[in-house]
Amino acid sequence: MTNLTHLSCFHLGALDWEPNLQGLEWFTSQVWPRVLREIPNATFHVAGNNPPKHMQSDQKKNITVHGRVPDAQEFAKSHGIAVVPLLAGSGVRIKIIMNASWGVPMVSTRVGAEGLFNATAQGVVLADSAEEFSQALIALLQNPEKSLALGHTANQHILSNFGPKSIQEKIAQAWSV
Repeated sequence: MTNLTHLSCFHLGALDWEPNLQGLEWFTSQVWPRVLREIPNATFHVAGNNPPKHMQSDQKKNITVHGRVPDAQEFAKSHGIAVVPLLAGSGVRIKIIMNASWGVPMVSTRVGAEGLFNATAQGVVLADSAEEFSQALIALLQNPEKSLALGHTANQHILSNFGPKSIQEKIAQAWSV
């Protein structure tokens, strides 16, 4: 179960992938200051391989950069709400699938959730502007019950659409054509 007893959020992903760095820069410069104005004791944790030298923890902004963590699932489940601030990029969003499979609540840009969650947002809050993203994150940080329910919905969505049973059914349908 995800720990939402403290006002914490996180990003987990490769820190040497340019779209992640671009999204984190946008998040920390445009979104995070808005969150801190509303919730001054909120914390943001960043984990992933190969953090660049300019990406440092900042106690004044309640940002902690962990670098590579030994257990991604443990990290995600113990740091609250996942933020997926991708502004560009393509490919499979492995971390968003992992977070959903663990029942972790998420706020993502539409680019970050592309191909997995759509406008009906089955378990992830979609927000593309700094104002929308910060307000969505603030609302979830202030309402742990809503956050837990969102994580549960994300888990059910991922399992029903991308879990082993669903994949087996899709393969069987494809072969029967």
